[in-house]
Amino acid sequence: MFTGILVLSSVADESSLRRQPPIDVNIGVYNIKDITVVSDARFLATCALSGLGKLLLVDSEVKKNVAEIQLPGHTPQRICMIDDTTAVVSLGNNKQILFVNIKDDVLVLGKLLSVNGNVFGIAAHANRLVVSYNNPPRIEMMSRNGNVLHCLDNHTAGRDVMKDPHFIASSDYGMLYVTDWELATVTLLDSTLRVVRTFTDPLLQGPCGIVSVSSKEVLVNSWGNSKILLLCPSTGTCTSILQERDGIQKPYALGYSKSQKKVFVQGDNTGNIQVFKHT
Repeated sequence: MFTGILVLSSVADESSLRRQPPIDVNIGVYNIKDITVVSDARFLATCALSGLGKLLLVDSEVKKNVAEIQLPGHTPQRICMIDDTTAVVSLGNNKQILFVNIKDDVLVLGKLLSVNGNVFGIAAHANRLVVSYNNPPRIEMMSRNGNVLHCLDNHTAGRDVMKDPHFIASSDYGMLYVTDWELATVTLLDSTLRVVRTFTDPLLQGPCGIVSVSSKEVLVNSWGNSKILLLCPSTGTCTSILQERDGIQKPYALGYSKSQKKVFVQGDNTGNIQVFKHT
């Protein structure tokens, strides 16, 4: 098993993503923190500002908010779907995870799950939750009831593999990807949170939103240089496929609809969602 740092090469490649009309999400005074695709045309967004928060259900076809629900006293951060009708939201400094049920055009708040620190990143993996903390930095895999099954930190890894784990993406083939904002890395983990590879490259500057498109394609937002990167896990190559000339500005959150082959990119602190079709 490879556990070293694999240096990615910047290979120029013509983008296979075609720009579509953007979506201007009505977020009011809030900032979008994350997005996740719910169904063919709909995605959820977490919005927060100064200890206040809300969730939005957005229809990307008609380009309007379908539903929203306030989260008083909470600052929602990351969000993902754990099954077809249930989303889970990390609540930042509240040390909690919120379950949200989606019933047609209605969002219904579910249970609150207490966790072992200020939870940040979140992903669903085989009906389990994978969460990240940044003080101290670590990653946990737990059941839906909060029972910790696996844990990874720099001590168990035997080296400093993380400093500020930011976003987590789960793949369909049993692997996990974690972006680290401060180390400017993407780390590949197996289903028991063992480190398989750590990817680094000069193009990775403030890596944040990440999605696994296939076993050969992982998309990563590079906030620091306003680029969307294509990471090929098998070869370790990293390619810039979208940048400022394509309308990318400080990309933060990232979503992908496999059925529509569309990528949704949210720029820093705005309600504007850029849409690109994967051809």
